[in-house]
Amino acid sequence: MATNRTGVAHTLTQIMAQRISDFHGTYRTEPSARNPDTIADYLAQGFLEAEYVDVMVGYFELSFFHALSAISPLLYNSSKKVRIFCGHQMSGEMRDLIYGEDSELVVKEQVEEAVQRIWEGHLNGVRSNSEKADILLLSQYLVDQGRMEILPIVVRSENGGGIFHQKEYLFHGSDWKSRGLGSANMTLSGMTHNRESMVVSYERVDCLSNDMLDSIDLVENLANESEEGHYFALSSDIVVRPMRLRAGSLTNSGSFDEIADRTLKRLLRYSALSTRSATTGRAFDDYGTRFSEITLWDHQATAIEKLKSNNYVGLFELCTGAGKTLTSMMSVVSIWNAREEVCPVMVSVPSLALCDQWYEEACWFFPSAKVFASNGSYGKRHWRDLAEVRFSREHELSRNSAPILIGRHQTLVDFINHLGGSEEVSDALIIVDECHTFGEPGLIRSLSKNKVRYRIGLSATPDRYMDSEGTTFVRRYFDADPESLLRVGIKDAIDAGSLVPYDYEPRFFRLGEEDQGEYMELSDRIRRFGIVEDGEMPDELQMLLLRRVRLVLKAPEKLTHFRNWLAGEISLSGLNSVKQMLVFAPEGFESDSDIRILDKYVEVIRSFGLTVQKFIGGSVSRVNNLMSPTDAFRDGSVDVLIAMKCLDEGVDLPDARLGVFLSSTGNPRQYIQRRGRILRKADGKQSAKVVDFICTPAVRYNNINDAVRHAESSILEREFRRSLQFMQDSRNFAETFSGWRSLLQDFDCEELIAKYIETNG
Repeated sequence: MATNRTGVAHTLTQIMAQRISDFHGTYRTEPSARNPDTIADYLAQGFLEAEYVDVMVGYFELSFFHALSAISPLLYNSSKKVRIFCGHQMSGEMRDLIYGEDSELVVKEQVEEAVQRIWEGHLNGVRSNSEKADILLLSQYLVDQGRMEILPIVVRSENGGGIFHQKEYLFHGSDWKSRGLGSANMTLSGMTHNRESMVVSYERVDCLSNDMLDSIDLVENLANESEEGHYFALSSDIVVRPMRLRAGSLTNSGSFDEIADRTLKRLLRYSALSTRSATTGRAFDDYGTRFSEITLWDHQATAIEKLKSNNYVGLFELCTGAGKTLTSMMSVVSIWNAREEVCPVMVSVPSLALCDQWYEEACWFFPSAKVFASNGSYGKRHWRDLAEVRFSREHELSRNSAPILIGRHQTLVDFINHLGGSEEVSDALIIVDECHTFGEPGLIRSLSKNKVRYRIGLSATPDRYMDSEGTTFVRRYFDADPESLLRVGIKDAIDAGSLVPYDYEPRFFRLGEEDQGEYMELSDRIRRFGIVEDGEMPDELQMLLLRRVRLVLKAPEKLTHFRNWLAGEISLSGLNSVKQMLVFAPEGFESDSDIRILDKYVEVIRSFGLTVQKFIGGSVSRVNNLMSPTDAFRDGSVDVLIAMKCLDEGVDLPDARLGVFLSSTGNPRQYIQRRGRILRKADGKQSAKVVDFICTPAVRYNNINDAVRHAESSILEREFRRSLQFMQDSRNFAETFSGWRSLLQDFDCEELIAKYIETNG
């Protein structure tokens, strides 16, 4: 019996009152007296109302869409999208759709003609000879437009391979989620011939159940290839099944009139709804990045232009807070634009904390990319297999979504060496954060001669302290010998507004009599070596220098002066004035002794009623087994973070407003990097303060011999070099310089002013 328009209109009136929220409970492929709605009704309604759809099924057939009219909302609403995670068994036609060479783009007129043929076939009960081709054409159009993504999954474990057999449908609204879990595959037979069941739940986003959250997490893990043992299939993994279009597959158990009414009413109701729904445009560019949302500082734009002119190899010498992470991400987009296609990206970092930080930043900036980590909180045990699959897949398919691998230096160097000179690695980009650490002797020896084509180095201090070989390697690797592509210092960043200004407060203290005597003895022994020519430093001389440095670092007088300073700050400005404080504790070379000294400073801080957490280099200890020390500091759970042998590189703690330097290091890289932790911008943060504890000689120079004068002058020279760096970038330079001038005059050491101040302007 032919369908008439009056019957369709009557049915439409009933269905217009139905919503996805009405579907809650158990549904089957056949209607029943108890529940006249079917799985097909639920799925069609879900595709109609959802803003986007995620499906996990073992088997997927393209003909599923028009059988339920689910393809109509996808075709006519440019903001609606579906991701389909399915098993690796599929039709040859679908394999070609996913993995085939670029074909001619489907135009709108072809789509409209195909839709007309399909619906005429439905209404007339005639199976068109072109139906198979039309289904493929519409699917190709949706894939081209980015509205449908088909992601075959292979399952691999230590016990061998398996198949992806999940059957779950997730519909996402602006303030709701609907989930269908059951036995039905995304196939025509699964909807019309088989006996299938599905349990449906509808939940508001402000009170999602654990089951719903688990399903959402699973989908995102699959999309990011972070679900252990699950990988996107390569074309060679696909098992081909014939594409079947059964005659009469639309008849179900009801009449054709009922099926036609159902499909038509969905299409008509969609048309009515679409006129009322606003389409929100994405802020992403053609590669799915947030490029268009970003406003660059002048120095960032300059850096990218210089990188481009140097064939995308170079070193950015950018201080903390100058936006080196964002600069490198924007450089990735510049490289992709120049190539007119994507390439894989590797981000190499020195620490686990930076692995996590880069992973989070990359996921935000590249929401369409496959970001995965080899180390850190987001690292996976099978990351190497995952990386090889993704790099090979990218090279094979040249998709608009490049894989981004983040890991520690040695891990990624080993990975590059493992793949050797393969095309997918040699044509990639490597970003090396804190690239001075890339000059470690072990890395230099293990890095393969096969260079990655595009290379970006990032560091505020690329030159390695007392290591000319490592410095030369780093600079040559990034074609930055002798000059970096761009240098932006602390003062430049403060003037540009990317860092907050700061006040500098030097706190002078003297060595005790016993320590002063030992210092003079060590200095005398050091002086006997004379001037060390180019070459390796004698072991005995190196040991003496380390002992003298350690003597100053761990002077007991420093602890007393720290306690007095802290008491004075609290008395003058209140307890809140010393919260959000970073303390860089004395460090040495015997870990057991270091920890005991560190604990003494912790006791002093706690004695004033402040909460404090230790953060020791390489430590992964948690606060109350819930969060890391840095996370606890960020959210205000602890007032003070006391660090030793860490926080030198890259960790983002923008809320820190006060930095106390108890570790009087002479390594410029350390104190420049540590100062940068204090100067990052944050909401409500207008300025910062740096307090620096400085060791001075115990006696004045009246009537003392040259040996004593030399020993005590060396103390001042070492401390003055660091203090000068802090002074010249601060906003109270005149005041602090005046204090130093008086001190140097008292010790008859004004030649230091001529030596450092005049040469630095």
